[in-house]
Amino acid sequence: MATRNARFAALPSAVRWLVLALLPGVVLHELTHVAAAPASAEVTVEWRHLRTRFQWGETPLWRRGVVHLAPTLVGWVVLSPALLAAAWAGVRVPWWVLPILGVNAVAYVNPLGGDLDGVGYLLAAVVDR
Repeated sequence: MATRNARFAALPSAVRWLVLALLPGVVLHELTHVAAAPASAEVTVEWRHLRTRFQWGETPLWRRGVVHLAPTLVGWVVLSPALLAAAWAGVRVPWWVLPILGVNAVAYVNPLGGDLDGVGYLLAAVVDR
């Protein structure tokens, strides 16, 4: 059986570059969930699978929804205006940095898998009122 490093090395170079380019955005995405979680929740980040697990306890439904959607909310409310302000101010970056920033912004902001549970929690919080 091949090791993970050998399997990674066997990938086409474009795929390897894409994985390495996405890694910072995905790691920050998971760390945003951890930062947004209330102290009453038990948080576990599974780095091998790049996902975050929660044991909620008595956490209200609306708070669970916000934690699940935290990277998306932070991305749209903070990251997007910051990038627009930098572009408006004329901040220049090398051309090769732009695709890396774009890919990481997409990886950070887009809700994937369990993040979409946040919508269900928010809807449940509204219906329970």
